Amino acid sequence: MLTVHPRGRGAVLLVAGVVMLHAWLISSWSVPLPQPRASLGQAVAVRVVTEPAGSRLARSDPPRGAITPGGVPSDKAAAPEAAAVPAAAAGVQRRREGASAVPAPGRIERARAADPVARKAAAAPEPPLAAAPQPESTDDPSAYSPQAAPRYRTRPPPATTLRYALRRGTSVGTAVLDWAPDADGYRLTFEADAGSPWAQASVGGFDADGLAPQRHTDARGRRGTAATNFRRDEAAVSFSASARQVALVGGVQDRLSWLIQLAAVLEGEPERREPGAAILLPVAGSRGELEVWALRNEGTEEVSTQSGPRPALRLSRERTGIRDAGLDIWVDPERHHLPLRWWVRSPLGDTVLEFELLEAHPGP
Repeated sequence: MLTVHPRGRGAVLLVAGVVMLHAWLISSWSVPLPQPRASLGQAVAVRVVTEPAGSRLARSDPPRGAITPGGVPSDKAAAPEAAAVPAAAAGVQRRREGASAVPAPGRIERARAADPVARKAAAAPEPPLAAAPQPESTDDPSAYSPQAAPRYRTRPPPATTLRYALRRGTSVGTAVLDWAPDADGYRLTFEADAGSPWAQASVGGFDADGLAPQRHTDARGRRGTAATNFRRDEAAVSFSASARQVALVGGVQDRLSWLIQLAAVLEGEPERREPGAAILLPVAGSRGELEVWALRNEGTEEVSTQSGPRPALRLSRERTGIRDAGLDIWVDPERHHLPLRWWVRSPLGDTVLEFELLEAHPGP
């Protein structure tokens, strides 16, 4: 029989007590074995099934379908329980998509559907397209291009021959304006001599806008003749003194026919005889220009003539450029609004041409 020394027996009892204490601790505080990590999809499924109703509203998570600050719809964002996706893998994914990735169109539509402000904006009718700006007043020449000038009712005057006293600077002379309309059209001529000969002629027909010139010629002294051709079959105006061509617009006049067209408008539209009313006429020059002349009614004035004073309507052309010539014309209501007097001023405002009626003779 083995004999144990009393001191060894105490050591054995101590070891046995320690072993029994560890066994008791293990049986009382057993640690569960680690389970395999759930995948992202499984974690989301568990969250949906086990999360109590109403707890989702208590958090500040964005609504399903809303776009998160990272540019990813919230219905695709990982829940806190699924945040175990390795950071390295998430970084690789962000580098692939890029910081400014644009969500797919379907995701954008779901986000808009979830946003009450977006739903309200989508339900509101779109504002109508703004109409092209229109001139506030038809009396403003600067508001119109020749193509947009208004159309007027017209009544051309009967055939007439008018003779005027002419002053041109320090030179004086006479001028004759002969208006000869017929069933086939018209012929209008102007002949003057005040130090040097000056002749103009306009031939053409009539249309819905009144006079419809076909050709205008202007011969002054030694400068030769300049012609303006209204090629109505080509809807163009050409000039002998310029290679330029301009579009032919309705109601366009030449530098002579406008005198008769003005009378025709005043005869055809009585409202244009009121003070403050204006008549806008597209006028083609002889050197390639096409402008809108604005003639404003300044009211009735008394004009001295060879046969005594006569009441006349005064109209003034408003200058629209620094190179425009000014114009004042007085027309006779008793002679179909044909001119009794007209003055032409230089761009500096000096009167360079004055015409005063001497006599009028009705045509055949």
